[in-house]
Amino acid sequence: MISIFISYAHVDNLTPDSASDGWVSTFIKKLQILLAQNLGRQNAYSLWIDDELRGNDAVTPAILQKLDQSEILLLFMSPGYRESTWCQQELQSFLEAHALTKNLHQKRIFMVMLDKMDTPEAINDLKSYCFWVVKKNKHIARLGTIETKQRENEYSGYLNDLARDLTDQIKKLQAPENTPTISSQQYSKTVYLAQVPQSLLRERESTRRALQQKKIRVLPETDLPMHDLVPSIIKNLNEAELFIQLLNDDTGQGLPILQYEQCIAANKPAVQWRPDNIEAASESETSHDQLVQGDQVIASSLSDFQGMIINKLFPPSPVVKPDTSNSQLFVYIDASKGDVELAQQTSKMLDTLDIDYSLPVQTDENISAREIRIDIENNLKYCDAVMMIFRHGPFIQLREHLMLCQRLRAKRNTPMKIIAAFIEPERDPKSLNIKLKELKVFSESPTESIQAFIQAAAK
Repeated sequence: MISIFISYAHVDNLTPDSASDGWVSTFIKKLQILLAQNLGRQNAYSLWIDDELRGNDAVTPAILQKLDQSEILLLFMSPGYRESTWCQQELQSFLEAHALTKNLHQKRIFMVMLDKMDTPEAINDLKSYCFWVVKKNKHIARLGTIETKQRENEYSGYLNDLARDLTDQIKKLQAPENTPTISSQQYSKTVYLAQVPQSLLRERESTRRALQQKKIRVLPETDLPMHDLVPSIIKNLNEAELFIQLLNDDTGQGLPILQYEQCIAANKPAVQWRPDNIEAASESETSHDQLVQGDQVIASSLSDFQGMIINKLFPPSPVVKPDTSNSQLFVYIDASKGDVELAQQTSKMLDTLDIDYSLPVQTDENISAREIRIDIENNLKYCDAVMMIFRHGPFIQLREHLMLCQRLRAKRNTPMKIIAAFIEPERDPKSLNIKLKELKVFSESPTESIQAFIQAAAK
């Protein structure tokens, strides 16, 4: 049985209420559920965590024995971890017990980042899982707290990423020697997503997850080793069919330029992105400025850029306009607050097909909740089909709108052709717990599945 050792600073698990679980304890409980589901059973691995308060004494023989017996170290990097002599001893003891070099520790050590900070040199090339965000006031906040409750989707996404990667490694360690293992990810494409400065880590992580949800393998899978930088870039580039780069004003000590130069040398097709609010460079522009301001660099929202990559790797089939010669199709695009931008993109696609539509009313201080409700009911009463886009919205609100469709059936002259609910890919459609004969649930984005939607609506 594979054993996982949890290394963390107890200060990161403190809570004002001694009866409630701390951040680390809550995280571990959620991770254990995901691992059990991924592996198919709860006893596929063992996990050890020390719940005792510890000072700066030496690591005990019992702890050393657990470290020696554990195949995987899961550590929670934070200022508290860096300041804890005990935590540093645990990390060093694990490295020594398994004689881990930098090439090997990437497969045995998993690092959860709780703050924006540098990591110890011994593990500074590890792939990390960032559970911190920069707030509008530039302060750092930890995901999974009341302060970041509105960003629960990010917390769940990163937790799922860690669970999948741990699952793959547990399967590899459990398999007999020389026996090929089956990854939990079956990839159809491979891309090189360039390493970025710390200021773009969150954008890179978001892009990596968006690509992996489409079964796209993203290289490099760990941070590039500084002692073997260029050969590592070339090796990863050779396996990829597309070079993807996120850019901003941060020079990243020349790493963005170096990676792009290797891409050109390898003759790989490239797509590059920068935020649309970066100002044009001055006359005394540097090489990095020239890279960022290049004509081929796309200035857009990150979600638009991610969609463009998907379309480049998987060109969509030509969208066929439905036969609406007998009656003009009218579509209501319902969306949560977090999906307004996606709803706008969907409306543009309907525009190209010459299909009538209605978008949710834009809320402001002059419109009451009652007026918004009336507008929703009117749209659901008179539309031929509805697209409910709730990929970033609360499930309970989606259920409420579906039940409203059911209640309005009696007030309609004709039945709805289709009620399409677009939910986040990780969500189980069955968890909606509602059945309507017109309902069809999509895990794909509405911009990707619009062909299937309009075909159903045209019947």
